[in-house]
Amino acid sequence: MEAGLAEKGRNLPMLPTYVTRQPSGNESGQYFTLDLGGTNFRIAYVHLAEEANKVEARREMKWNIPKEIMEGTADGLFGLLAQAFKEFLEQLEAEGVSVEREKIVLSFTFSFPMDQSALDSGKLLFWTKGFDIPSCVGKDVVVLLADAINKSGVDGVVIPAVLNDTVGTLAAAQYFDETAKVGVIFGTGSNAAYVEKMENIRKLKPPHDRSKYMVVDIEWSDFYTSELPILSFDRKVDQESLHPGKASFEKMIGGMYIGEVARNMLLELIGDGALPAPSSSGKRFLSMQDAISGEQVAAISEDSEMLSTEFSALTKSLGYDSETTKMAGPVIREVMILTSCRAARLAAAALYSVLKKMDRVGGVTTLTTIVAIDGSMYEHHNLFRKQLCRALDELVGPGSEKIKLQLSKDGSGLGAAIVAAVAEPDAT
Repeated sequence: MEAGLAEKGRNLPMLPTYVTRQPSGNESGQYFTLDLGGTNFRIAYVHLAEEANKVEARREMKWNIPKEIMEGTADGLFGLLAQAFKEFLEQLEAEGVSVEREKIVLSFTFSFPMDQSALDSGKLLFWTKGFDIPSCVGKDVVVLLADAINKSGVDGVVIPAVLNDTVGTLAAAQYFDETAKVGVIFGTGSNAAYVEKMENIRKLKPPHDRSKYMVVDIEWSDFYTSELPILSFDRKVDQESLHPGKASFEKMIGGMYIGEVARNMLLELIGDGALPAPSSSGKRFLSMQDAISGEQVAAISEDSEMLSTEFSALTKSLGYDSETTKMAGPVIREVMILTSCRAARLAAAALYSVLKKMDRVGGVTTLTTIVAIDGSMYEHHNLFRKQLCRALDELVGPGSEKIKLQLSKDGSGLGAAIVAAVAEPDAT
């Protein structure tokens, strides 16, 4: 982390976000957010009330992104976003919401590695999470979005902020509690952001504002060290991924990949004779990428009786009869448990390292700290969440109860609106 704060091109990018002001809770006004970070995107309307710490209204819509768009062109992707934003505004007005058309404040949550030179400017470094659009790399995504919105015929749009979903998750938590210092995503992918002292961000070139703190986007998805427990099935997952050699850490803990980790573990066990061979159709099934989903891993890992629909569906796909299932079932479940527990404990180690870097733990006292977390792995994968909490307690030791892990469901959208509110000159 220290190396990444000192210079570019290190193992952990430690990207400055130019978010330097913490919300007061008194921000107010009408804001829109566009959140792009996976196989779908969301657009939201947020009305922050005059009353402190109160969201007066919030509407949201979600769109899926076709695979051909995810691997297409910049015009295709940003044209889709702009058209959806236009439709969203029209839908709101049809429902009776008064949209202030003369100035539409839109905050852009873009959950991919960016090189930011200001709060409202960010150049894409590289794609993750299934996207592969070369014409976007190195481009300012705010400019791409603004141009696409202008082409769609929507006027009056200003984009005061572009941020990662971890930054938004943190800002949403800070709006309600100033002890929130870390934002984390444990979902399709994984990443974290935290509040750092400005003086420690040595690669930040002056002049910059006189704030004492800035939120740093760690981008830990790409973290690699020889000490990571990367095994043969991890290497296979990486080789078969859209971006080999990238996001090594994320491929061990992200919801997009844990099904693939489990599938490749099962293939090795079958090859070693530790599991019965599947039927011919089962072999074809297990040879397909993404045949096992993260949701299946989560469900089977907690299915002690091995009676869940997910377990039955998997053994049926493998072509196992009832007798073979009785023999193979405990091994299959153990694979799901091991995959989930390893992901959780690696995630806990990363989170502990951040807290220690901030001097929130590991000193004479442990400081009360809210860690705002969003994402399906934390919200829905019960074993992952339990093991994450247990491992973090073990690492922190005495005073671990002061580290409060808090679910911030869809916090990145609200947080993006709050960051925009803080950035606006007339924000209260």
